[in-house]
Amino acid sequence: MGARRRRVGRRRPGGEPLIGFLHVPADPETTGDPAPARDRHAALREVVASALRGWREHLPDEGRVLLTGFSAFAGVVDNPTGAFTGDLREVARAVALATGVEARIDAGAVRGQGLEVVSAVLPVDDRALERARAGSLPELLARVRPHAVLSMGVHRVTDHFRVEVVPTSAGLIVDNGEERHTWEARPVQRRSDVRSLARAIVRGSSGRGFALS
Repeated sequence: MGARRRRVGRRRPGGEPLIGFLHVPADPETTGDPAPARDRHAALREVVASALRGWREHLPDEGRVLLTGFSAFAGVVDNPTGAFTGDLREVARAVALATGVEARIDAGAVRGQGLEVVSAVLPVDDRALERARAGSLPELLARVRPHAVLSMGVHRVTDHFRVEVVPTSAGLIVDNGEERHTWEARPVQRRSDVRSLARAIVRGSSGRGFALS
């Protein structure tokens, strides 16, 4: 799902915004297949923790991070990104990994060691872009006023995590002041490269051994 980049309240030295999109590999649950007993989100938790750890030096005291995943859609019956962001206990475990102290769940957010993470599950359609809709991306940005935004979506044809560094318009248009997607053939507009998430994960991973491209 394409997304128009919006300004967030913090930039790293050099002016790069603290935003990024993480492609998460599918797992058996994604398509409803039988899955072995395991810690489903172990790898994703490590990657999110590394991103938070890598961004912390650029965040103010009591820095706010918006973490988003997506819900189910065609062929995806259990989206791992939505399953993660929709479970505050999982988000708290990632924050604890990032900060080294136990995180607490408070008023719908996760807080720990001067870091506040607000997580949300977005629908995979234009409801996610409706400004007046509670829980939409514009509403979340206005309400949370994050210093950093980490968005995630499932990628069904890869077995490793990928950071999107070349965002495009991907069918997104502005119609009467509102953003929506179109199936009409239109030129794809390439946006400026965004590498702060990739840099944060590398910086915060400390050689933990997960694959990233």
